[in-house]
Amino acid sequence: MQLWVHDQDEALAFWTEKVGMEVRSDVTLPEMGNFRWLTVSPAGQEDVAIVLMAVPGPPVFEPETVEQINALMVWHANNGETVVRLKSGDPSIFGRLGEELEALRRAGIEFEIVPGVTAASAAASSAGITLTDRRAASALVIVTAHNCRGEGLRAAGLDPQNSTFAVYMPGPDYGRTAHDLINSGVDASTPCVLVSQAGRSSEQKCFMTLSDLPFALGVQSPALLIVGEVARAAQSSRSTISNQFIAQPGYEAKYIDPSTASSHTLRLLKALIAA
Repeated sequence: MQLWVHDQDEALAFWTEKVGMEVRSDVTLPEMGNFRWLTVSPAGQEDVAIVLMAVPGPPVFEPETVEQINALMVWHANNGETVVRLKSGDPSIFGRLGEELEALRRAGIEFEIVPGVTAASAAASSAGITLTDRRAASALVIVTAHNCRGEGLRAAGLDPQNSTFAVYMPGPDYGRTAHDLINSGVDASTPCVLVSQAGRSSEQKCFMTLSDLPFALGVQSPALLIVGEVARAAQSSRSTISNQFIAQPGYEAKYIDPSTASSHTLRLLKALIAA
């Protein structure tokens, strides 16, 4: 349990002197900007802890980097606590798990990885798609549009016309993502589905072709893009294609190839010109 207090020393005096709590930990962590971790527990009940966090304003420490998160996990584990690092989806798929495991191994801390349902599976199931339909795809490519080296998407030597691409973090520059995929050999008319917040109650889906992707606006993160012929059956089975992410007249697309644009995209272009 966390309590936000204006003065940690004053709160400590109250909980120990007035309430009869015992100090469990009072540590200042220089590597976290002198963050003070102050914990009290009822006498004889160390499994019940109240963390006294300083206010006003934002919390004294909100971990923003992998290094800070790693330091927190190691510190708690070394203090005999059971640490749960909770992530969405599957932690081993673009979850920066490798860096966290490296920190735990360096500190000699044992760990267990609990696999989850990755966004590609959740999004495909929701969209009624099988990612590896043997009639349409002989490969499944899981890539990210964001990496630590700032590199663009690559086809990695696979046949783009017989592959399914599950693109994590495809935005916010959907024009660049479309451009990279097309330059990698994926046809601009290839069907795709953009799924926002897959597996959640707020999930949204938009079926389109790759040439429509640059018009995507207002997509809530996290998002996942599935590109490939496997999306065509789910797309054609719907009487109308959801266009809740597609830009309306008045918005400007960042990239478009008119020579390969779909009819839906061409209608949007005409509307933009007329606006």
